[in-house]
Amino acid sequence: SWNVNSIRARLNLIIDILETEKPDIICLQETKVGKKDIWRRKGFKTFERIRTDNAGGLLIAVDEDLSPTLVYEGDDLEILVVEIKVGIKKIQIINCYGPQETDSIEVVKEFWQIVEQRIIEAKSNGCSIICETDANAKLGSKIIKGDPHEMSRNGKLFSELIKRQNLFILNSEPNCKGIITRYRETVNGIEKAV
Repeated sequence: SWNVNSIRARLNLIIDILETEKPDIICLQETKVGKKDIWRRKGFKTFERIRTDNAGGLLIAVDEDLSPTLVYEGDDLEILVVEIKVGIKKIQIINCYGPQETDSIEVVKEFWQIVEQRIIEAKSNGCSIICETDANAKLGSKIIKGDPHEMSRNGKLFSELIKRQNLFILNSEPNCKGIITRYRETVNGIEKAV
């Protein structure tokens, strides 16, 4: 999973990861394309959630041997769900891009409500869940080691969903190094995120 901040700008890196790591599933956020079919790779079935303004956007590419099928494609919010089969096990992959910290509380709550509905539905259908997300939600160092931020409003809503649905955040596991995964200079200063 990766917030690529433009698939066009990172295509060579994505191909390098495919060749060296050989993943079965790829989830990308902020693909920033205005039309579908931007990325195809032999042996993968690709699902996309496109925004017409060349911002945001989601992509899930799954090895065809996992029998991927589209379950849900969000209307106004960036949520994409694909179901796969591993043996007799069904797994739903939820790839989403959360609202910004500056978005209205109504938009943020609606996003997390829909994500939670997708989780509940997946569970009721006997599916395991993997949620890959750029949540735009700071969880703080009490949850994720190395997070330089305090828990944000979005982080609080996200962590409450995790608790209600008895899920866990992989980045919070002891073997995660909690390193800064995004470091960039903006007009407002240096941005660091885990």
